[in-house]
Amino acid sequence: MALTGLTVKTLLNTFISDKSSALKAPNLLDVGDEQTSLEIGDPLPQNAELRRTCDLLLDELKEFRMAMDFHASVSASDAEGKIIYANDRFCEISKYSREDLLGRDHRIVNSGYHDRNFFQQMWATIGRGEIWKGEVRNRARDGSIFWEETTIVPLLNEDGGPRQYLSIRTDITQRKLAEEALTQSQSEIKELKQRLLAESQYLKSEIKTIHRHGEIIGASPGIKRVLHQVEQVAPADCTVLITGETGTGKELVAQEIHRLSPRKDKMMLLVNCAALPSALVENELFGRERGAYTGALTSQIGRFQAADNSTIFLDEVSEVSMEVQAKLLRVLQQGEFQRLGSSKTHKVNVRVLAATNRDLAEDVRRGKFREDLYYRLKVFPIAIPPLRERLEDIPRMVFAFMEEFSMRMGKKITKISHKAMEALERHPWPGNVRELRNVIEHSVILTAGDTLKLSFLGDSPTREPQPVTLAEAEREHILKTLETTHWRIKGRHGAAERLDMEPSTLYSRMQKLGIPNRRQKEEQDI
Repeated sequence: MALTGLTVKTLLNTFISDKSSALKAPNLLDVGDEQTSLEIGDPLPQNAELRRTCDLLLDELKEFRMAMDFHASVSASDAEGKIIYANDRFCEISKYSREDLLGRDHRIVNSGYHDRNFFQQMWATIGRGEIWKGEVRNRARDGSIFWEETTIVPLLNEDGGPRQYLSIRTDITQRKLAEEALTQSQSEIKELKQRLLAESQYLKSEIKTIHRHGEIIGASPGIKRVLHQVEQVAPADCTVLITGETGTGKELVAQEIHRLSPRKDKMMLLVNCAALPSALVENELFGRERGAYTGALTSQIGRFQAADNSTIFLDEVSEVSMEVQAKLLRVLQQGEFQRLGSSKTHKVNVRVLAATNRDLAEDVRRGKFREDLYYRLKVFPIAIPPLRERLEDIPRMVFAFMEEFSMRMGKKITKISHKAMEALERHPWPGNVRELRNVIEHSVILTAGDTLKLSFLGDSPTREPQPVTLAEAEREHILKTLETTHWRIKGRHGAAERLDMEPSTLYSRMQKLGIPNRRQKEEQDI
């Protein structure tokens, strides 16, 4: 390449002047070639000094180019965007050979990360003949991503139009990865802080019922069956549907399942779906973003997100609306949900325990509860018997409650009369264990000595007994007797002996009334 004195001057102005925004010069990328020479035709003596000066300048330009090649990736494209030059560093970082790049569109390394507005602003800047600077995310030939701090210099022709675009880039991939990791860590820390705050607020606001030693009290066949089911399902990490009348202890059973589960080290969260207005159930379960609705001044995480990697207990699940049921089904099936006012999907790992005092199967038939959600909840059903079907547990619970309330009130009540105990065993207990507990607490308050003075039982609301047929009454009586004898029919202390009938007669009545024998019942339980 031959450089005139004018060209050297132009090069000097290019590299020592920071006032020019565009370069008006021949192709600078060939400076440093071994064949570079100067043609100075003027024979004046001062030309020898000019030649020496130009040689020094060319040496400096060579060194400048070598330094640039080592530290920066450089490429140039023509006015139509075709690559006409790429240095070794650019080929190394993009993993393209120089032959692959030359003549190709400059967008060959475009990763698709930046939007159209980003490139419109870039082209608007260099279109005005100004230098553009920015951080660009590119894609190498093997699909790997790299970030570069890029400076694009438009090289203009004598008419002021674009002739070439010179791009000088510095690899900043490691810095960007560190920034992304820091941003991710800050996001995770923020989410953890929100979750911890939610758990703290939950602990402060939640009123917990006091249970004796955290254990279920009772030794009847019905309660033993429930405890056996709890031990079976606790480590299985599946959804459990707990059914039973009001006051039978559904929450206590849920707590026992959680206590015996692998998630026991984290707190179980309780949501009483019946206690929340229908409009707030979704907000409580899944959370909200700021501005999701009028009055939502801050964002809030929901109970499902707070219970991540733990257990959530949905009491009175039958009370949730059909819309919330659909979102609940998505959490159960896919483990994901969206907050109110947000399209972002959150992933959670939550075990769901649900409870209801209603017949969900009947609600499904009446169209009040989703059938798919019903079967998704009923992976492992546990039915808690009402207190009137486990009368043998009443004395045990009476003494446990009596001891608990006596200690709390600073009294020493250790006895109860047979008449009072018989009255408790005859009572229908429509409110189940909760009603019995309240009666004992009221009685302890009234008692002055060491013998419990039983309070009046007639004030509690009782249900009108539903008329039953003779066959229904017979069936119920046989079932209770079979449970008492642990489904033993023949022999001493068997159900046939207690019912004062022959075993063959009892088998016949059981078949007619649709009552399974022991083998059939064990197959049903399986």
